Amino acid sequence: LERAITRGDAATVADVAHAICGAAANVGATVMASASAALESMARARNLIDAKLSFQALCAAFEQTRDELHSAGMKEAA
Repeated sequence: LERAITRGDAATVADVAHAICGAAANVGATVMASASAALESMARARNLIDAKLSFQALCAAFEQTRDELHSAGMKEAA
């Protein structure tokens, strides 16, 4: 995704962001779904000017989601 943003490949950015959005929504990761939906919208509009910032927001949302899922798993195992 980051390489597609750097190359200005809006079609790939839109496709990958759409896939991430769906996967995130399926597991209830609403912040991640929202961040990827915003990135997808930008790419579909062929406007990647702020895509790097949106990508950073998506990465932060991923980190948060991963940490929350990991913590939940640790609590269940205890």
